[in-house]
Amino acid sequence: MTKTKEKYLLAFIRIAAGSSWYQAKDEAPELIALKAVKGAIRDWKHLFKFKKEGEWIVPIYDISKCRYGWQALNYPYGIFPILKNGGVGKKPCKIIKHIKLFY
Repeated sequence: MTKTKEKYLLAFIRIAAGSSWYQAKDEAPELIALKAVKGAIRDWKHLFKFKKEGEWIVPIYDISKCRYGWQALNYPYGIFPILKNGGVGKKPCKIIKHIKLFY
């Protein structure tokens, strides 16, 4: 019997000076991206008007190695793991792919 490592994925959407995100383990990246878009619309509809069937490009990150959590940074740009001592790692999490949705 072989052990399969669980894969944790993060869909992260940046909007103006904020963000919305959704993370899950062992779910399809397309489903994670859709849930992130729904959350972004719910979170930001009071400030922005979104078009019906608007185009959303959602990056999907692999956060399997983020044992103590993750942090989004603008400079340097990306999603970085939080270390055991509370600091931020130097290498960003890998982007698996970008998914284009119309929602």
